[in-house]
Amino acid sequence: MNLINAHNIKLYYANQKEPVLNGLNFVIPQGRITQFLGKSGSGKTSLLKCIANLIPNFSGELTFKDQPIKAMTPLQRASNIGYVSQSFDLFADRKSTRLNSSHTDISRMPSSA
Repeated sequence: MNLINAHNIKLYYANQKEPVLNGLNFVIPQGRITQFLGKSGSGKTSLLKCIANLIPNFSGELTFKDQPIKAMTPLQRASNIGYVSQSFDLFADRKSTRLNSSHTDISRMPSSA
């Protein structure tokens, strides 16, 4: 069984005339490590977002274990497909992070007996 199948994947962004992904076809067999290589702007991140259904407006067929990714519930996707952005700023405003979170200095914690 293949883990991911992609057939004729196309993705357009509203502000671009040319598609970011244009007729992309590939198979990722289960148990294989796969990497996507390409220049900046070539669509690697956009493809991964399509696989995670974070960009659902792509056309073509994208399946996970023979199930269409667009038909999966959010719980099914979250249980099977993970995505971490390459420039993820969970706490973009560091000042508010310091004010709204507590930190414990583990070197000052008493040792257990």
